Amino acid sequence: MKKCVTIIAGVVVAGAIIGVGTLCVLSLCFGNNVSINVSNRFGVALRNVAVMVAGSPFSGRPEDMAPETDFAFATNPQIRFPIRVVFDAAGRHHDVPATLRLPPFGAFIVSITIDQRMHVSFKTSLP
Repeated sequence: MKKCVTIIAGVVVAGAIIGVGTLCVLSLCFGNNVSINVSNRFGVALRNVAVMVAGSPFSGRPEDMAPETDFAFATNPQIRFPIRVVFDAAGRHHDVPATLRLPPFGAFIVSITIDQRMHVSFKTSLP
């Protein structure tokens, strides 16, 4: 019985070491940031577009976006990634909050698209 417990403990410890080592290698190879890409697919100009992410020095700057244009910025990853998209279009103000879940390490891409119906969608992916 004692031998079985020792073997199981060894497997658990080895798995933890391999897991931490893999995460460290991924972090070193792929960086440690989140790229935020915003796309205007609405077909008309959007005014005062701002993407606010807690802790990002580049977020919150209002910009005007012509139709079919994009802008991007990068920030640090967080486990709980609160994000807010605000813009004016067709005489209305839009404020869309969301919370994404990301690991606190590695590189990720968050694609934000404003479509023809003024619907804001969020998609996360690896680079």
